[in-house]
Amino acid sequence: MSLFNNELTGYIPNTIEGMLNLQELYLQGNKIEGIIPDAICNLKNLGALYLSENPFSGSVPPCLGNVTSLRKLNLAYNRLNWSLPESLGSLQDLMEFNVLSNLLSGKIPLETGNLEATILIDLSKNGFVGKIPSTLGGLDRLIKLSLAHNKLDRPIPDSFGKMIALEFLDLSLNNLNGEIPKSLEALVNLKYLNFSFNELSGEIPTGGPFSNATGAGEDFVQTRTIATIGYIAPEYGQDGIVSTSCDVYSFGILMMETFTRRKPSDEIFSGDLSIRRWVSDSFPSGIHKVVDANLVPLGDDRTDAKMQCLLSIMELSLSCTLVTPDARISMEDALSTLQKIQLQFVSSAT
Repeated sequence: MSLFNNELTGYIPNTIEGMLNLQELYLQGNKIEGIIPDAICNLKNLGALYLSENPFSGSVPPCLGNVTSLRKLNLAYNRLNWSLPESLGSLQDLMEFNVLSNLLSGKIPLETGNLEATILIDLSKNGFVGKIPSTLGGLDRLIKLSLAHNKLDRPIPDSFGKMIALEFLDLSLNNLNGEIPKSLEALVNLKYLNFSFNELSGEIPTGGPFSNATGAGEDFVQTRTIATIGYIAPEYGQDGIVSTSCDVYSFGILMMETFTRRKPSDEIFSGDLSIRRWVSDSFPSGIHKVVDANLVPLGDDRTDAKMQCLLSIMELSLSCTLVTPDARISMEDALSTLQKIQLQFVSSAT
């Protein structure tokens, strides 16, 4: 049943439990709200469940752990809260598990390490706390793991070095501390690595995916840096230069990501089309086409004020990401500009 990308509203009816032979259900990209009903758990032949990009609330139903036929579970971009149920660890044939951009909290269950067939896990942009379960290291088929933009702390588990199939690892925007485990040198298939915006310390490993990390000279920060595709300034890729201007560039890209709801690594950005090029080509008249539509819903009585605010933010992000480092705005001026934008937006409400 494919009903995705429509304007469907209301709730998922409990009568859905009568569709006993249903194998795939696609409801993503609608306006269906309320909780995810336990009735879905009666669909014992269900292999794919896509409910992303809806305003679903409440918890992830623990009874989904009983639907052992599930291969793909995508609940991204909703308003789900509470914690992840431990019962999901029973889905040992699950290949894709995505709860990106919800309101989930609590600890990541140890049982997540039981998802032995999984090749994709995305738990980013939630409120998970505590340590990363070392049990995840047993997922030797995992290709993509994103735990970014949570509140995770403690060191990165040594067991991560066992995820030999891993190609994409994003642990950015957490509170992780300690050293980067030397065991990660074994991840020879890794193509994307992001540890930025944490509290990591110590030496960076030198083997495997870290072999291209380089140091910089007397006028720049004396540190070795892991280049993050899409976020890093052009001069780093060319000369290995690390500077405050590099940080300004990354901050600009982060602003674009925040207000467009698009990562620079998204599939739509390939070839000459980057997230910066996408925003720049739409500025200023087409900026409404790139900003997150959820920020300016239809019928909002403050649409004009919000669009002006978003226009100013996108203009600032473009100033932060100019190709020439000397032409970029300073971080101090970027902060001052953001404060002015905030004041203008607040004053427009009064």
